[in-house]
Amino acid sequence: MVIARSSGRILFLRISRPAAEDATFVELPRGWMDGADEQDGVVAALRELREETGFAGRNARVVGQYILDTGIYPQPVTVVACDIDEAVPGGVPDGEADGGWSWLPETDLDRLTVTGVLRDAHTLASLSIWRADRRESRAGRGRGPSVDSVDRSS
Repeated sequence: MVIARSSGRILFLRISRPAAEDATFVELPRGWMDGADEQDGVVAALRELREETGFAGRNARVVGQYILDTGIYPQPVTVVACDIDEAVPGGVPDGEADGGWSWLPETDLDRLTVTGVLRDAHTLASLSIWRADRRESRAGRGRGPSVDSVDRSS
């Protein structure tokens, strides 16, 4: 999952999903790790960003992970945030985003979520992690304890 930012906006794709009766969703760029980058979520995220949008990311970092489905398909999903320099010409997208892409203001995320514009679970989970990471960083706390170190006795 890639949260690509530029000038207070986030890059989203408009994609028709056949599994959802060809409904069009507004989603963050995403993809799969392949053999060459299976150990590096940042490399995979930047590759997918370039393939799907034509844009190259910079200052990329992992902001967190979540598990796809702990009961059925417990695979980790890495969330990567990066910056985009829109002045640098992009490549040619691979066409997966059949509805194109849009830059949406960060300040509109809550409204876009409650109105159902953003309704894809991967996008919502990734934005939640990214926003929490930003709040913790701004508060000077950085990353908190791992789940293994949290007291579960209560």
